[in-house]
Amino acid sequence: MTERTNKRDFKKTLTLIGRGLKHLFLHNGWLKLIAIVISLFLWAGLISQDESITRDKAFQEVKVSITGQEALKGNGFIVTSDLDNIYADFVAAVPQKQYENADASFYNIRLDLSRINKTGEQEIKLLSTKTNLYGAVNSNSISPGSVTVNVERINTRSIPVQAEYIDEEPEGWAYVPGECDPKIVNVSGPQSIVNAIFKAKCLVTNDDVEWTSGSGNSVPVPFEFYNKDQEILDTSNLSITSANVPIDTVMVSYNVLAKKVFKTEYCANLTGKVAKGYTINKVTYSPETITVTDSSEVLETVDSILVEDTGINVNGMKATKSFPLKVLKPSENSVISNDTITVTVEIIETNEP
Repeated sequence: MTERTNKRDFKKTLTLIGRGLKHLFLHNGWLKLIAIVISLFLWAGLISQDESITRDKAFQEVKVSITGQEALKGNGFIVTSDLDNIYADFVAAVPQKQYENADASFYNIRLDLSRINKTGEQEIKLLSTKTNLYGAVNSNSISPGSVTVNVERINTRSIPVQAEYIDEEPEGWAYVPGECDPKIVNVSGPQSIVNAIFKAKCLVTNDDVEWTSGSGNSVPVPFEFYNKDQEILDTSNLSITSANVPIDTVMVSYNVLAKKVFKTEYCANLTGKVAKGYTINKVTYSPETITVTDSSEVLETVDSILVEDTGINVNGMKATKSFPLKVLKPSENSVISNDTITVTVEIIETNEP
């Protein structure tokens, strides 16, 4: 009703202006120019105030907003396509009065994911919003009019996390691995990726470690997911949490111990004499070195490797023989590279009578 009244008043006003101009042209020639100018101003003013008169305004490279993600997730689906860089052009019919003020954001060009109800490749139409103040997007003017996305089912798994030291220890130090906290992370995302996860692993390097003797150290280390072929999986579409809190690192605990290498040569004491006509050709020790890790305080007091029984009796021997010697730890907490040294006494026959 109001719109009809406005149009009727508008036509009546134009009629009055027309009659006035006719009278001025016929009877007051000197006022003709002024009348024309005034009429133009009136005409422009009336047009600018009439909301039924619109002008097309083009918008380009407008970022498309994404809606309906939570609804989509609630339905058990996820879009694996890139949704971060979708742009569109469109034309809006804007009321003359608001032409200069109209902004692309007022029309809310969007991709609504809540309408998806199946997996596979989907073509989703772009939507817009009509406003009373700034008009509406012209029909079929949005380009592109739709976006093709790939949709998968959502799957959720709990994955253990392992820490792996991948560097070479600095000379004189030993890295002793601890545990990861949390030990297990919860992963949710596209079924194809979640099902392909074989293990989660964080790689510890020398830069992560504080190389001073002691215990109770920990450091945050990022982790990655691997498939059975040891390839790193893309996690951009995964939700990774622990106790419902998003995470991308785990705390890795470790100890650092001093490390010392000892030669095993001469750790045995040979006694007795081999049989007449035979001699000891050589004595070999396997392994040739033993590595001991412990606190700096303990290793500072150790000068050589100790074995349980150093005595090897070769009295009357005519053939090569090996003797196992048990290695003694400097302390209960010591870690030794081998707990046994094998001493081989090689005996050969001589030509002497």
